[in-house]
Amino acid sequence: MPRVEIEVRGIAELQRKLNGRELHWQPVKRALDDLGKQAAGAAKAQAPRGTGALSAGMTHKLNAVPMPLWVAVTTNVVGKSGRRYPWILEFDGKYGHKNWLKNAISRVQAAAGGVLQRAVGEIEAKWRG
Repeated sequence: MPRVEIEVRGIAELQRKLNGRELHWQPVKRALDDLGKQAAGAAKAQAPRGTGALSAGMTHKLNAVPMPLWVAVTTNVVGKSGRRYPWILEFDGKYGHKNWLKNAISRVQAAAGGVLQRAVGEIEAKWRG
């Protein structure tokens, strides 16, 4: 039986570039983390200025296992009644701050294209390299 051997030059490099975790997830994780930091910063800046506890407790949380899918702006602040303080201000219009978080996050979402384009550029650079 005849034997045919084929040598493919650069196969290891191609396999590395096809490894989605190495190629895609790290730039995507960095982009989502950056967007989360921006959104938490915007939320801090737009938080009602009562006690300052709300803006001090604002942070972001990145879902990165096994791959990054989302980022959320969070806080652990609760009101005197035990209800989550941001929820009261965001949805209950009686305090005059309705949609403060939605509006702050919307501005970050509108500018997200630049951050995501940076991640795309990083992925493309790995393919060219």
